[in-house]
Amino acid sequence: MFLHAWELRGFQIAEMRTALRREIASIEKQIDGFLDTIADAASMTAIRGYERRIERLETDKLRMEDQLATVGVPKGIPTENLEPGLPPNTDPG
Repeated sequence: MFLHAWELRGFQIAEMRTALRREIASIEKQIDGFLDTIADAASMTAIRGYERRIERLETDKLRMEDQLATVGVPKGIPTENLEPGLPPNTDPG
C-alpha cells in the first residue's frame, strides 16, 4: 500500500512539473507582450508601469523555476521513509 501511494505521488509530481512549465511559458508570453507594448509606447509613465510589471513577472518566473528545480526531489528511498512507521524490532535473536 505504501509503495502504491509512493507511485501516486510520483504522478502528482509530474503533473505539478507540467503545470509549472505551462505557467512559466505563460509568463514569458506576457513579458514578450509587454516588451512589444513598450516599443510602441509614447508615454514614459506608461513605459515605467510596463517595466514594473515585467519585473514582477520576472520575479514570479524565477520563483516558479526554483519550484520546478526542487519539486519532487526524492528524500531517500521508499524503504527509508517506511522504516520510521514500522514497529521497533523486538526479536531477541
